Amino acid sequence: MSDADYNDIASKTENYSGSDLAILCKDAAMVPLRFAQKAKKFKKVNQNGKQLYLAVADNAMGHDIVQMGLYDLPDNGLALPDMEHSHFIAALKTSKPTVCVDDLQEFVDWTTEFGEEGS
Repeated sequence: MSDADYNDIASKTENYSGSDLAILCKDAAMVPLRFAQKAKKFKKVNQNGKQLYLAVADNAMGHDIVQMGLYDLPDNGLALPDMEHSHFIAALKTSKPTVCVDDLQEFVDWTTEFGEEGS
């Protein structure tokens, strides 16, 4: 992912807590796995000398494309792509911040009044 991709995600996650961001990252990581669960075709790929299978679109063609389902793959045979900007965008469709602006203002007001050591 590029710096622009990270900046775009950051701009779309204003008011997200650390926990909200952790959930977003986990949801984004699941996007390729959910795609693989629905896939009917996989591309043979070689990673570190081991043959793995990467889920591809149903219209994919080529000599290295095999038609099968996720559960037909050999054990530990699934290859997952690197994280992409699109995975985060997909996860953002169902992810929302749990902290509202009013809650944040209360925290700022309390910190201003009592500070780290209190008044």
